[in-house]
Order: sequence, then structure tokens, then C-alpha cells
Amino acid sequence: MEYTIKERKESNILFECRNSGEELEKSRFKAYEKISKDIKIPGFRKGKAPYEIGVRYIGEEQLLEETLDILIREDLEEILKKENIVPVTSPDIKVEKVDKDGLLFTVIVEFLPEVHTDLSKNIKINGKVEVKEEEIDGKLKELQDSLTELSPIDTEIEVGDVVEVSFVHGEDEPQTLTVEAGTDRVIGDFKEKIIGKKRGDSFVVNTNSQEFTFTVLSVKRKYVPPVDDNLAKEAGFENLEELRAKISRQIVENKNSQLEENRGKEALKVLCQNLKIELPSKFVEEEVDFRVKKLEEEYLKSGKKLEDVLKDQNYSINDLKNDLRKRIGEEIKEDLIVADIIREKNIQVSEEEIREEFEHLIAEQSIEVGRVGLTEELRRAIRNELLRSKAISILKENAIIETGGD
Repeated sequence: MEYTIKERKESNILFECRNSGEELEKSRFKAYEKISKDIKIPGFRKGKAPYEIGVRYIGEEQLLEETLDILIREDLEEILKKENIVPVTSPDIKVEKVDKDGLLFTVIVEFLPEVHTDLSKNIKINGKVEVKEEEIDGKLKELQDSLTELSPIDTEIEVGDVVEVSFVHGEDEPQTLTVEAGTDRVIGDFKEKIIGKKRGDSFVVNTNSQEFTFTVLSVKRKYVPPVDDNLAKEAGFENLEELRAKISRQIVENKNSQLEENRGKEALKVLCQNLKIELPSKFVEEEVDFRVKKLEEEYLKSGKKLEDVLKDQNYSINDLKNDLRKRIGEEIKEDLIVADIIREKNIQVSEEEIREEFEHLIAEQSIEVGRVGLTEELRRAIRNELLRSKAISILKENAIIETGGD
């Protein structure tokens, strides 16, 4: 077998491969031996019929298909070993020519590109913290909710009222449910029918040929204090301006604390943003399709279609796929950088460290000791996570938070 590299990129390579007529003929005999083991030829035991006789039963088309499969697979194994390439997808093979003189085919192989992380320089992280008005408003909303009071009422139910209902389906025992009127969706047109009812009223909801009878047990109306100086005083401040200023400072402190805690991960993000490499496109698309299919299956379990869920969010399958492509690309870059650091720094994980982490996970999940064993698969997962953690710790040491300003 002879091969030529026709084109090489960061994440794929194109080979042209040639096999002689003699090599092709040898593979024909291998293919015959493989196929004949499963075919019963009159007058012979399986796999014992002479080649000339057996070929007539097998047929040239099937024999050629198996011949090419064996020969191309052997060629690829040899080429990938010589070129030190680890494919990440199934190679794209195109048979250009096959006759008595031999076989000519081309193959495109995708692999992950190499990266080299320079840890001799500090990694600069943007530490400038900004506080948005909606963040302050969100904290004020939390304060509002904590001071919201519920008062029983006997008037008609309005949107936002908290209602306790009982419901009966056929001969089943009655059950109770608490909902926020006009907001929580229960079944059928319950959301619409509950509005205007009073305590003690009953109504019927039909859905999927089933009938449910609901009875209103109690109604409570929310009293939500307005966001003003009085709210601030209840929280211990002079006025609303002082309260907003305090919330803003707390948000800044929290963000700074999180940034310091996640300095290694933030450094990894910076390296990813600055890493300009070609990603294996087929590999990315296969991963996108896999994740979309997984989402579809998860929603189908709850009786929903992914397209409908996305439509409700003013989102499309194409939007989802584009977001997944971006996310997967970032994940690949992160993994490549981490793998490079592990290799360059010769990071190791001991069996003792794996055992300690396993015991920590067991305790964290409150699992009884002995119920879960440290399988080889779990050991590998823990090892990889520890390696990643150590690599990120090295990045943390090299990271500098720049706050800007004078």
C-alpha cells in the first residue's frame, strides 16, 4: 500500500491511497473466508467450500464489498499509526477506482488540533465589575416578596390570588392543590375558569375526554408593598436611595468574591477566547445533532415536542443549533487547553487521591458506605476531573485580575 497526503489542515487530513492488484486479490481471499463461515453451500460444511465454488454462491457484489471493507480498514489502521492520528469521527472514504490493477481511494480523517499554552506570561482577566439597574431591581423584588402578606378574602378571584382547591376525577379520592390564579397552568382551561369564582364555588374542567370537578376551598390576596422609602425603612434604611446604594455595593462585593474564587476558570475562558484554531466540523455537527436528539427525547417523555417548546420561547431549532455549535466549540477549546497543561506540566493523580475523592462524593450524596463501588469507569471519571482541577489551579496561579482605572 502506498499513500500520499494531498491536503493537511489543523483538524483534518486528506489521503490518497493505492493498493496493487496483488493486495486486492489477497483481500478477496480474506473476504471469502470471512463470508463463507456463515453461508451453507450444498455438499460442504460451512467455511469448507473451495474458493471457486463458493464465490458463485456469495456473488461478486457482496465479495467485492467485503474485500474493500477489509483492505481499506487495514490501510487506515496502518496510515493512522504512522501519522500518529486519532480520529474523532468516522473517516469519509471515496473509492475512486477498483479493477484488476488494484484499488485507488481517498479518505478524509478528522482529528482534534494541537494547542500549545504559554504559561510563561500572566493571564489578564477583566475584573471591572458593573452593576445593572435590573440586578438592583431584582434584589428589591426579592425584598418585596419577603414582605408580601396574604390575606383571606371572600370576593371574586382575580389574577395573582393564591387559591386552594380540591379536585375529584371519577371515583378517585379528592385531592387538594394550591395555585396562583391566572398564572399557574393546571389542566385544560382551568386557568381561565378559576378567574371570577369565589370560596365555595365548584366548576368542571374537561381534558382528553376526562372530567375533573374543582371546588374553591380558600382564597388569599397578596399585599405587595410598593418599592418606596417605606419599604427601605422596613429593611432598616433611611430611604430608598440608601437601600439601592447598599444593594449595589453588595452586588459588587459578591461579584468580586466570585471572580477571585473562579480566577482559574476565568483564565481558561480568556485563553479560549484568544485561541484561534480550526475545529473538526463533522465532529461538531454530530455532537450538535446528538444533543438536539437527546433534548427531543427528554421533552417527549413529558408529552411535549421540542419544536413547540422552542416556539413558545420565540426560538427555533436553527437558533438552538447555532447556540450549541458555539457552546461545543468552547468546550472543545477548553478541553484541548486543559489537556495541553496536563501534558506539559506532567500532572499526575494518585490512587489515594482518587479514593479520597470517591469517599467525599459518597458522603456528599449521603450514600451508605458499601452500596456503591469504585468501578473502573467511575475511577476514570474521578481521575479526569482531578486532573482538570489541578490544571485549572495552575491557571489560577498565572491569572491576574485587572480592575482598570488609574
